Amino acid sequence: DGTTNIGAYAFNGMGKLEYVSIPDSVKTIGDHAFYGTAVSNVKLPDSITSIGDYGFAYCNSLISVELPDELTSIGEYAFFRCSKLAVVDMGAKVETIGERAFAYDPELTALALPDSITEMGDYIFLSSGVKNLRVPAAINYVSENTFSGNRAMETIELHDGITEIRDTAFFMCTSLKSVNVPDSVTSIGKSAFGSCESMTSIRLPATMEAVGENAFYGCKSLESVVYPTGVGSIGDMTFYECAALQSVVIPSDVTSIGKAAFRGCTVLPEITLPEGLTKLDKSALRDCKALTSVTIPAGVTVLEDYAFMGCDALTTVNAPDTVTDIGRKVFAESGLTSFKVPASTRAIGYGAFYDCKALSDVTISDAVVTIGNYAFARCEALKSLSIPDSVKRIGTGAYGYKATLKEGSVIFSDATVYGSASSAAQKFAEDMGLQFAVASGM
Repeated sequence: DGTTNIGAYAFNGMGKLEYVSIPDSVKTIGDHAFYGTAVSNVKLPDSITSIGDYGFAYCNSLISVELPDELTSIGEYAFFRCSKLAVVDMGAKVETIGERAFAYDPELTALALPDSITEMGDYIFLSSGVKNLRVPAAINYVSENTFSGNRAMETIELHDGITEIRDTAFFMCTSLKSVNVPDSVTSIGKSAFGSCESMTSIRLPATMEAVGENAFYGCKSLESVVYPTGVGSIGDMTFYECAALQSVVIPSDVTSIGKAAFRGCTVLPEITLPEGLTKLDKSALRDCKALTSVTIPAGVTVLEDYAFMGCDALTTVNAPDTVTDIGRKVFAESGLTSFKVPASTRAIGYGAFYDCKALSDVTISDAVVTIGNYAFARCEALKSLSIPDSVKRIGTGAYGYKATLKEGSVIFSDATVYGSASSAAQKFAEDMGLQFAVASGM
């Protein structure tokens, strides 16, 4: 007796050590002190104030731990990968819990954190089994990856006072069904709730300042969301593959919607884009298969690549005359029935309307200079296409093709190109073996 410290690595790797009696004089347990031992039930004396990094890590026989009320510090990886650890009686005065302290403890299903805690490291409950938890009152953030990969978590209680939910905080919490984000939260990090597959609803404060990319990526059960005012943008893949999303409210201050932001929202029937929107990025609404119509605001000047590709039910798109470019496969494989190319558009990109089988009426404005390869290929209902004299370049298979060059280059025999004599339109028709007719007034 008289020992005040169990030193670093004191029993490290002693795989047959099943029991240890720690005297009341001991105040600290050093780094790696019981790493990899076979201890099964641990009751620490009231004198203990700190457990060092990796103190009981990889104790695969450890089932229960009773921590004393005088304990203030739990080090990094302290109980990391204790595969059978099911019960932890947390002391009443713990102030700090280090990174990954209880990570990969799948049997640890219940844990009460005291309000004495003022600091929590990243990844603390990474892939653990904790089902329900209340964040301590003194903690004003949920750190990175705190609950990431915790497939058992069902509920989380966040108090008013938390200001940040950091990157991947709840990533892949596949049993988490709903979250009430308090009004005090100003930012949600990247992938914070990504792949929370069971989450049907989340309440977001109206005046948040930041929502990270992929924040709700793969939330396959999320049914509705009211996006907060004050953020100003919706980041890349924010709601990607939210396959149950039926309602989304986008506030008027949003000016940018990122890449694949709503891609794969397959049952979303409608979306109202705010008037101040200036950027609708690549694949933003790709594979939104229930979407029937879209009005694009006047501030948008470029229809980015794949923006509406695969929108099977999309029959109507109202595009403003401010659009100067229609990108690659923007409307490919969509349900468009007609389209009027905006008055300022100079370029129609590669495969822009590729495989739009119901498209029967297209008006090309006289500002267009370039029509890309396969722009209107496989548009079997488009029996004719009038190409104005402004067009100087028409790409391979731009119109009249049943298939791409790799698939045999078969043309529609009843497809007719209209244009002026000796124009790029006539040359294209002749080169492709299509019918050509001089359009009246040209």
